[in-house]
Amino acid sequence: MNRELVQSRLRWAGSKKKLVPKYRELMPDAPALYVEPFAGSAAILFATGPQPAALGDINEPLIDTYRWIRSDPEDVHEAYKSYRKGAAPYYRARAEYNTCSPGPRRSGLFLYLNRLCFNGIYRTNKSGEFNVPYGGARASPPLALADICAASRLLKKVKLRKQDFGRTIEEFCSPRAFFFIDPPYFTSGRRTFTEYSKRPFSENDLARLHHALKHIDRAGARFMVSYAKTPEARALAGKWNSRELRVHRQIGGFADTRRYEIEMVITNYDT
Repeated sequence: MNRELVQSRLRWAGSKKKLVPKYRELMPDAPALYVEPFAGSAAILFATGPQPAALGDINEPLIDTYRWIRSDPEDVHEAYKSYRKGAAPYYRARAEYNTCSPGPRRSGLFLYLNRLCFNGIYRTNKSGEFNVPYGGARASPPLALADICAASRLLKKVKLRKQDFGRTIEEFCSPRAFFFIDPPYFTSGRRTFTEYSKRPFSENDLARLHHALKHIDRAGARFMVSYAKTPEARALAGKWNSRELRVHRQIGGFADTRRYEIEMVITNYDT
């Protein structure tokens, strides 16, 4: 399969698309199973090509969209292209999406809203309704059917789970598994975007993640964690290996927060 065709087409806060070459250099060769417990745009999986893999995420519409892309890419694309670009069509599509049942129609609308919404953010109100405004002229280019079909072919080898990261790690932890872990950031005393689902990522979740990393390590599996350089990240790294990468934050809730930052990469193996 042409790897250039199989790349993540989702915009997602904190996506690692631009760091893909650096992360690929640091990944172990040929794991028996590649696992992402925080799927998001799954940029690393799509960039590394077809392989036995598992994606988990607590965001139900996201995982449903991957499932329908895998099983019914044509109908997903048909729904995606049913609305034109523009503010008025966007808000009509958003209203329909919020009343739509799971299926290829809702997943196509999910892709449409993701391409056109402000900064590629996924955010819902207390009722669970997607409420991100129209992104204006900066919206992403349209998706072709070939894009969705390429993603569909790759996803044939991927197990998809709508569940908490802890359950995904527990389910797929084995000695030859490799976990790429890119969680939402919890940083005390500083505003970060964490609203990927109804329940923001919390300090307790960070503690649970630290416990899960110890479980992976004890099982003889490997992991790579990507996290903003913060006191929390340094505590998370503990005895494991860490290095720093420079990253340009392109997606955030506020335009004036876009800047270069330092990303910590934590591994339990030598790189």
